[in-house]
Amino acid sequence: HRQFAQACMNRIPTIAAVTILMGLAAGCQEKLQVKSPSMQSLAREHLDQAITEVRKGRLAKAAKLLDEAIMADPGNADAHNNKGNVLMASGKYREAIISYTRAIELSGGQELILFNRGYAYLLMGDKKKALKDFNYVIEQNPDHLQSLSFRGQLRLQSADFEGAISDFSHVLALRPDDGAAYASRGVSRASLDRKVAALEDFTKAEAIFRKSGDDDNLSKLMEARSALKLPIKLNNPALN
Repeated sequence: HRQFAQACMNRIPTIAAVTILMGLAAGCQEKLQVKSPSMQSLAREHLDQAITEVRKGRLAKAAKLLDEAIMADPGNADAHNNKGNVLMASGKYREAIISYTRAIELSGGQELILFNRGYAYLLMGDKKKALKDFNYVIEQNPDHLQSLSFRGQLRLQSADFEGAISDFSHVLALRPDDGAAYASRGVSRASLDRKVAALEDFTKAEAIFRKSGDDDNLSKLMEARSALKLPIKLNNPALN
């Protein structure tokens, strides 16, 4: 079941990556250490240009523009956050964390930036620090879907099955057609020997994966069900 949990974890970052890059357009607006209006305007101009460069896939040019924005206005949390985003997109997770941490210091712990840093920690393999940041995000916004999904997977991998069930149930209340959440909750329930509930979740996950044509996750689901020795149908006597 740990293998399936990891497979689900591998699937979710696609969503998170989109959010991080969209943060280039949204970002956070808190700016401390205010400079003159002309310098702020110059920083904003560089930020806008960086966003354009990212959309064109020119990350090196975007990074240079963001450095110029930070030079113009070092207290601009938006610039530091977006520099982290570009570093993330370039696979430079450690450097991205430095930029996100500075942005968090400047913004007072803005939700988007905390999530971005948590995701960077996760990709670096530092699950403890990732979990800490996701917890902070959920404290600010209990319905933060991606943080709940990531925390659920981390709890599942650490054998905190009750915690995982709670997070995946919350995800499903927000997004009822999330096949990965059903599957992961099913794994968590099966690990606690709740076979009927687990098979119900696996059945729902299977239906969602088949409907969406998600053959990869469907295959992993079947493997997980076999590994957990769950029967195919709910009325199987083995469940009693």
